[in-house]
Formats: sequence, structure tokens, C-alpha cells
Amino acid sequence: MIGYWLLRPDYWALIGIALALFGYWQPWIPHRDAGLALSAWDLAEWVKFLPAWRAGTLAIRREWLYLPLIAAALTLTLVALRLRSRPARWALRLLAMALCLLVLPAYTLILTAYRGGEGQGQFFLSLAGLALVLLSPLARSWPARLYGIALVGVGLLGLVPALSQLALLRPIVAQLYAEPVGWGAGAILNALGFGLIILMSTGVAVRGKP
Repeated sequence: MIGYWLLRPDYWALIGIALALFGYWQPWIPHRDAGLALSAWDLAEWVKFLPAWRAGTLAIRREWLYLPLIAAALTLTLVALRLRSRPARWALRLLAMALCLLVLPAYTLILTAYRGGEGQGQFFLSLAGLALVLLSPLARSWPARLYGIALVGVGLLGLVPALSQLALLRPIVAQLYAEPVGWGAGAILNALGFGLIILMSTGVAVRGKP
């Protein structure tokens, strides 16, 4: 039985999501002073206070720092498609919806975010994630190869955009902190989690069977 589960890509996808989500709220910008260590969630908010970002001269897509949450939600949704237990399927979908709702901007911005402003990207990103989660039962009949390709795509969505923004932000943070800034354990764990999903899903996409 243990060997069976160890060979299932869905099992590894859940492990990958656990790593990625744990890493998401751990420091992506490390610092010996805990108050200056920044997680991906912190960075997405911290960027808003930079004068260059407010002036529109800083090429940072702060919404991309929320993509690991959306990617985690979509991975949970895809894994739910392969479960036989209806309660288990809905448990994963509800968790996925909760992750999408986390991306919504502050309540004071929600009523006007659809028209523009700093919360617009978050607003539509959250709604897109929720829509995909709710529509996911339509994909239950997907063949294994398409399922694997979808998981690879979602893994890349969680891995690449957020890390690209971290790479752009590190020199800015280093300048403000007046010291070199490394790569935090949270970013590494997030990358390992989505990397595991991509690796295992690639095998499914190539073989055409789970």
C-alpha cells in the first residue's frame, strides 16, 4: 500500500503544495532581525510603499507574488479530480477557494478594485482563480496526458513569475538595508515544492498515464 502511494503523482503533488505553501509565508528576504525578514506575502504589500512603484517607474508586478497561492489552489483542484471520495474532493476544492480568496485586496478596496487602482490586479487574479476552481469538475474526464500537462503548467505558474519578481526586488531591498540580501528559505522551499510538482507531472505528461 505504501509503495502504491509513493508512485502516485497526486501524492507527490500534495507534498509539493505543502512545501510551497509553508515556504510562501517563510522569509523570501532573510534578515537576522525578524522584523526585516520578508515573506512573499509581505513583499507584495511592501512594494506598494516604494516611491518608485507609486510613481510608476519601478517595473515590478506585485500581483505575481500572489501567483503561488493561485497555483497552489489550482493544483489542489486538479488533484481533487482524481479522488474517488466526494468529501475529499470537496475538501480540497474548499481549501483551493480559500487560497483564492486570500488574494483579494483589502475590504476597503474591493468595491472599487474592478475599476482600477492598486487592488485591481489582485481582484481579477482572485476571481480568475475562483472561476477555474468552480469550473474544474468539467475537466474530470481529461486524459492522463492532458492532466499532466496542466499540472506542469500550474507548477510553472507558481514557480517562475514570483521568483522573477524576487530577483528584481533583491537589489532594491539590499540598497535600503545597506547590506547584501540573500535568497530566503521560504523562496527555496516554494521553488522545491513547485519543482517537485513539475517533475512528477512531466512524467505523467510523457507517459500518458498516472
